[in-house]
Formats: sequence, structure tokens, C-alpha cells
Amino acid sequence: MRILVSAGYNKSKAAIAICEIVRRSGHEVAGILVVSPYNIRRLRQLVVQRGMAGLRAAIKKLAPSATSTTPDQLQTYFDELDLPSQSLSDWAAANQVDLLTVTDLNSDNSVDFVTKSNCDALIYGGGGILRKRLIEATGRKVLNPHCGPLPEIRGMNAIEWALLLDKPLEITVHYIDEGIDTGEIVSRVALDTDRVTTIEELRGTAVVGGIKELARLLSAHGSLDSFPSLETVNAPPPAGSAS
Repeated sequence: MRILVSAGYNKSKAAIAICEIVRRSGHEVAGILVVSPYNIRRLRQLVVQRGMAGLRAAIKKLAPSATSTTPDQLQTYFDELDLPSQSLSDWAAANQVDLLTVTDLNSDNSVDFVTKSNCDALIYGGGGILRKRLIEATGRKVLNPHCGPLPEIRGMNAIEWALLLDKPLEITVHYIDEGIDTGEIVSRVALDTDRVTTIEELRGTAVVGGIKELARLLSAHGSLDSFPSLETVNAPPPAGSAS
């Protein structure tokens, strides 16, 4: 399969790992869409979602000279993959993959990039809410590893809400549609949280769990036609904000 990958910023270790597991699963990374974090709309969203403390943390993480704030579990998984690339642009150059940086994932440039890639699917690794025309440009095949149980917990901070509401701590891989985490479910897998003692560790465990489940699906299936389908979400209102 030819698979596009999106990311919320160039140094996203989660997105780099996704690109690598696509490649190692015998599929082709058809291109990478990176959303530049340095724009007013995204900064405003950060303030709304996480407050000024979240904004300061994000700026610190994105600064070229900043020390890594990657969750330990994700950094450990990154090291297990033995990935030398510290940015998506580095990974793309090393693997001769086209990369486009945009300010909006739903922009004309993004849609044109997706259309010309002739991709079979896009794996969502971040970058903001997807709109109808971008989804349709992929043939309505946008895979998302959601860090929480669907349909019970939709939106942002899903693993935290699942913990708070005493719901299953699990990953749900699903297709993105125009709703908020309402697309067709492909798979779900429980998280091993026996050694998790902090919220940061829980978040890291969830991110790694989602990437590993994507790796399993990609290794087991040669095309989307053979992907499983568990159900279509009949969802209650999201517990968190829109993802």
C-alpha cells in the first residue's frame, strides 16, 4: 500500500516511528504532511486546550535547542526501533520521500499533495481537525490510533478521561470521518498499565500502544480491503475537546 502520514510538527517522534513501521511492514510511505506549529491559529488552540502552561511547554519542546520532553515510553520505543532520524525532514530525505510543510492540513496545497500522491490511505499522526475535502482526497481512508475506548470516550485527552470515568484503558484504531471520532472501527487493544504510575507515563503508554497496533495491522494485511471492521461508532458526546 501507498500510505501518507501526517504530523503536527517536524520533530514528532510518534510520526517518525509511524513512517518507519509503514516502511518495515513492506508498504510505501507515499508522502509526509507536516503542519507548521508556528501560526496564530494553532497557538490559540493550544491556549484554549491546555492554557498558558501548555503553550509554554509546547514552545519549549519545539525550540531547536530544547532538551527532549518526549515521554519516556515513546523515547524507549523510538530507541528500540533504532531510528537515527531526529526529524521527519531527515527521515524523508534518507528514504527519498516527499515532504510538504503547511500551515493548515486542510489547505489547497495539502489537498493537492494528497491527490497527487495516489495514496491508499493516510495515517493521522497529528496536525489538527480534518475537513471533508481532505478526507475525500484520501478516498475516505484516514486511519487514526485513538488513545481511548470508542464510542465511550471521544475527543482530546481520551486516555485521561477513560481513567477518570473508570472506562477501559485501550487503543481504538478507526477511520476518521467528518464527526468527532465517529468513523468505522478497525481494531481495539487493551493497554498494559501495570507499571504506569503517572499521567505522563499513561500518555506515553497510549501513544506507543497505538503505534504498535498500527504496526500489527500493517504487517498482517496487504491492503485496506483485508482490514477488519468491528463496527461504526454510535457515539455519545465526546468527553474531551475535538481531536
